[in-house]
Amino acid sequence: MQEGTLMEYSEQFEYLANRMDRLPEFVLEGNFMKGLKPKVRAAIRVMRHRDLGEFMELAQLLEDQRHLEKGVGGSSSGGSYRMTTTFLAPKEPTPSTLRETSKEKTVGGRPGDNFKKLTEIELQEKRAKEICFRCDEWYTPNSSGSYRL
Repeated sequence: MQEGTLMEYSEQFEYLANRMDRLPEFVLEGNFMKGLKPKVRAAIRVMRHRDLGEFMELAQLLEDQRHLEKGVGGSSSGGSYRMTTTFLAPKEPTPSTLRETSKEKTVGGRPGDNFKKLTEIELQEKRAKEICFRCDEWYTPNSSGSYRL
């Protein structure tokens, strides 16, 4: 259940979802939706989305807008946060998703917490070698990066 910012909730959701064997996207979407604050959940229901990544991004945009409307100069999350949802199999590759997966991006909302968004090929290689996605060491639940998709 979302108690803090959407960024914190999304990070925790992604962390837990990555620990599960491949769940169908509709299960992840439903569980993500159930945990959202009621106002955000209601706003998202009326909008269309194509996949979990877009769903999470939309929720973050709604929260950012809510902060601006309340007169908060900037959110503690540092603005919009784009989720890494590459653990999901895409429904259909589109030209825009093919373009995005080939780019290297730096993602993260907190200072000093930036990390490189890995390409699909890099993700597959690390997954096959059982390497942590953040610290590039052998993955264990207690590794320093402790993050594996």
